[in-house]
Amino acid sequence: MGDHATAGRGTGSSAGDQIEVVDCDVCIVGAGAAGLTLAQALDGCGLKICVLEGGGKNIDPAAQALFEGESIGEPMAVPQGRYRVLGGATRKWTGRCAELDTLDFEPRAWTPWSGWPIRHSDLAPYYRHAESVCGFTRPWRADDAAPRLRQARSRYGLEDIDFFVWRYAAQHWRTYQDWGERFGQRLARSPHTRMILGADLIALEGGEGRIEAARACRQDGAQLRIRASRFVLACGGLENNRLLLNFARDPDSGVADPHEVLGRWFMQHPRAVTAAGPPSRQACALFHLGQVRRGAHHEIGLALSPTAQAREGLLNASAVLRYLPDPRDGWEVAKRMARGEDVRADEVAAMARDAGKIAANLARRAMGLGPVPSAPLAELIVDLEQSPDPDSRVLLSGARDRLGLFTARVDWRISRQDRATAAFMTRVCIDQLRRFGLADLRAADDLEETGGLTLGAMLESYHHLGGTRMSRDPREGVIDADLRFHGLQNLYVLGGSSLPTGGHANPTFTIVALALRLADHLKAEPASRMMVIEEPHPPVAEAAPPTPRPRARTAAASSAETA
Repeated sequence: MGDHATAGRGTGSSAGDQIEVVDCDVCIVGAGAAGLTLAQALDGCGLKICVLEGGGKNIDPAAQALFEGESIGEPMAVPQGRYRVLGGATRKWTGRCAELDTLDFEPRAWTPWSGWPIRHSDLAPYYRHAESVCGFTRPWRADDAAPRLRQARSRYGLEDIDFFVWRYAAQHWRTYQDWGERFGQRLARSPHTRMILGADLIALEGGEGRIEAARACRQDGAQLRIRASRFVLACGGLENNRLLLNFARDPDSGVADPHEVLGRWFMQHPRAVTAAGPPSRQACALFHLGQVRRGAHHEIGLALSPTAQAREGLLNASAVLRYLPDPRDGWEVAKRMARGEDVRADEVAAMARDAGKIAANLARRAMGLGPVPSAPLAELIVDLEQSPDPDSRVLLSGARDRLGLFTARVDWRISRQDRATAAFMTRVCIDQLRRFGLADLRAADDLEETGGLTLGAMLESYHHLGGTRMSRDPREGVIDADLRFHGLQNLYVLGGSSLPTGGHANPTFTIVALALRLADHLKAEPASRMMVIEEPHPPVAEAAPPTPRPRARTAAASSAETA
């Protein structure tokens, strides 16, 4: 039942000025980790599903161009780290998985706008299910990370920080699960799910508290109209915001923003190198990515304790050591020789000197394991939760993409609390690692003033969070605890944009858990409110309207959104 468009992209009318009509129960827009997790969870439950994806099976520069936008706040690469393709960002992701902490869900007196409308316990069973969806073949509670954590904790009595573990499910060396590869073909063959690739969402049609239809434009300019009982936007953190901001300008879309909260509370995970210095051998063995050729592996790092967060009035944070290899090391010389590079006589001598290390690493490779690092210099890389700030936001620029939609303008802010958290986390890591002889790190010169969050030290995380955050009160967010758009009966928003706060953990694992929770919610909807279709309907043709251009608001409203 798959439908994969491959024609060249354009914005002209379809042949014969007709529009194809698709009827389904649930229309999911976006085929990344969020959308495909939801689709595979709903597939076969008695509902007809339509998955709409703007990209095709391969990354296409023309499709990627729709991500163009501008940054007017803290520097960030707006188009980067986003992929309009089957599988979305999982085509390129690093596979890093971890749960959010219990405290991340709770209101914190020292952090305005914190607190989720659900608790960690509400998501806990979906986290367990997410393990297998993310490619892990063994439950986390049965893997070998827990014994390593216990051993580390018994040996090193850390204060204000604790050991933390991230897990990875490798498909090949440094390659992790691609949702398109795992779920896309299966869904395309399903009689219950229709996959439509190469068709971009351009408009919603609705009114009286409901969305009636979604309109999409194919790569050849032909249009589709998808009628459904439920619509789910799962287009990525920035794109969810951009699309809804465009639709809120169109009075025929059914989308409204009466409290002007759409796009606000935008966050990322600020990531920076905040200290560096020589590590010990014990540190190299403890804090490294225990990479494998295939299967589960994990990485141990450090995280700020809940007690320290509360006492100091700080946010959540984590840190890892990354090692800069010594080009004179025998193992590094051996790798260069294996690649066919020329080596000098003194470098051959280094290989002889480090023969034992080379033999040990070759044995690990033969067992499908990565080498243990040995480095003269380690960098401390800190990942931070951000304080939710309504003035940190996604807006619309005055420029339009080729489909007529306004592009994104991002005003990303970094707060004093963010910088104070980075500085404290760095100081504590330096102190504790030095105390136990694990590393002798030196902080960035401007740590106390900037937290080390400066242009030269910061790294892109591509974790675009917030903007359509969950909230109980529609004056404080865009969607409710079930991810339903406030004021609309049948529009849901799924992805990083849904998170009220981000913790420090990579967001994909939590997004997958939220998708599984949403699937259960949609399955539980009363049958009378769903449009269950027993057999596939043939496409219906109707006259095609021109490709829409979002209507401009009054000058005051327009300037408020694009400033």
